[in-house]
Amino acid sequence: VQTGRHRSESRRRAADSSATQVGNLIAELRKNPLLSGVTLSGGDPFAQAAPFAVLAAEVHKLGLNVITYTGWTYEQIMDGLDSHTGWRDLLAETDVLVDGRFLLEEKSLAILFRGSRNQRTIDVKRSQAQGAAVECDLKDGMPA
Repeated sequence: VQTGRHRSESRRRAADSSATQVGNLIAELRKNPLLSGVTLSGGDPFAQAAPFAVLAAEVHKLGLNVITYTGWTYEQIMDGLDSHTGWRDLLAETDVLVDGRFLLEEKSLAILFRGSRNQRTIDVKRSQAQGAAVECDLKDGMPA
């Protein structure tokens, strides 16, 4: 049986470790003057939205952009903002969202920044301003 103190200490150590990892990543990013941004992908960043939101905020402080890949659609994310911890923060720190699951039957090598035709590249700021997903073409990783 864990005591409240033990759980509290475990959470603190996990938060300290996460902050250290983010700090290490940011230090590495500072070393590369050729970077224009960071891509969050693998698994699904929205499955660990809170720490990814912290990382993305630090990336923005460096003047870099953030592209986030997710299997969720923009509409599903908007519907889940109040019920999923960190989703609102990660979406706010995302410049371009590549949404939708990769579908093998929709695979295409002819499209940029996406693996399958069902996926969209979405300009998050414009989408939030207009209240609906606004797709965009990308040039150098940012909306053209």
